[in-house]
Amino acid sequence: MTAIREQIHARIKTVCEAIDMPGLEVERNRHDPAVRSRTLVIHDGPHDRGDYQETGLDHFTARPLLIGLVRTADGSDPAPILADLYVKVVKALFTDFNSAATGALNSFAIDVREGSYQPVIDPEGSRDRIGQFTLEVEVDFQTAEGRPDQVAD
Repeated sequence: MTAIREQIHARIKTVCEAIDMPGLEVERNRHDPAVRSRTLVIHDGPHDRGDYQETGLDHFTARPLLIGLVRTADGSDPAPILADLYVKVVKALFTDFNSAATGALNSFAIDVREGSYQPVIDPEGSRDRIGQFTLEVEVDFQTAEGRPDQVAD
């Protein structure tokens, strides 16, 4: 079976691939992404053992890092497009987590939280301007004790 943490990261990518934004490319674990007009990179990040433990269960928090990149080729400010991408990503993740659909994030996770959001915009003056954000997401999940591939009952 596949590890629960892998299923969580794969689901996040699937959810982000469904975001309605023309030209959005979604990649996973790409450390040198090509900045096209709109790119979202999902890095798996670490997972930590939670403070709460119960007999027969292992509790973890996965910490994927999402990096949004926007390029404008006409020198215009990328901030509005970057902000739109951020909103769409957060809404997509929480909509999926609260969904009753088979395979939704809540099939694996017991909680999803938005962490730190940090936008950076290139200064004016260049023809191609790039905006970037990092968004930390925290996903709590439980597995059967010693079974990282089995969701806890």
